[in-house]
Amino acid sequence: MADKRILDKIRKLLTLAAKTGNSHEAASALSKAQALMAKHQVDEAEVVLSDIGRYSSVLDQMKPPQWVVNLAQVIRSAFGCDIVLGQQWRGIDIVRTVDFFGIEPNPELAKYCFDVLYRQLRKARTDYIKVNCKRCKSTTKTARGDAFAESWTMAVYDKITALVLTPETKQLIERYKNEKIFRNQPAKEYEASSRAGKSSRYNDARHAGYREGRNAQLNSPVSGQETQKLTAHSPS
Repeated sequence: MADKRILDKIRKLLTLAAKTGNSHEAASALSKAQALMAKHQVDEAEVVLSDIGRYSSVLDQMKPPQWVVNLAQVIRSAFGCDIVLGQQWRGIDIVRTVDFFGIEPNPELAKYCFDVLYRQLRKARTDYIKVNCKRCKSTTKTARGDAFAESWTMAVYDKITALVLTPETKQLIERYKNEKIFRNQPAKEYEASSRAGKSSRYNDARHAGYREGRNAQLNSPVSGQETQKLTAHSPS
């Protein structure tokens, strides 16, 4: 794999060659790009895929519940990324991750957004259980907490402006997935199971989660930029 700085330089030269209206400038840029590719043994596919970035957020469970997957899918829609569940070594332990990948800088912003909302949702879920499920058995606490969290993510989804991708971008992301992540092996989709029940108590949890989710905040800047994919609604 070539150095990222080299790939960036080649990509800029190829972009210049494609966009300039000056034939001599285009020829010069293309020649320089080809020379760099030959010197550093870089092929065209590597240059194209260097536009894609991948960023991982660490989860607190190896088998994340449905609400965690739902939240990742909300962020995927907001930032025009794709997601996979992965794992990493942290010292002597293996941790589960949700990996966002797409055209830079979108996946970096998506990872930041997920981290912020994941912390908020975990706290909101824990607080809900403490207040509303004091005398419940453990499985009931988990199920009602999950119902709360799933509706919380629905409320956040209602606040976002989904990023519509061009066919070219979709194709590039799919190519990255096949060549860099799954390496021509079939993708294994993670099927999370929801433990949320259907009684009136669970409906109460869902309504509470939706109300709380509409208060989700994401206002902190990233690398000097303000993320504005989540548009605030006034809580009802």
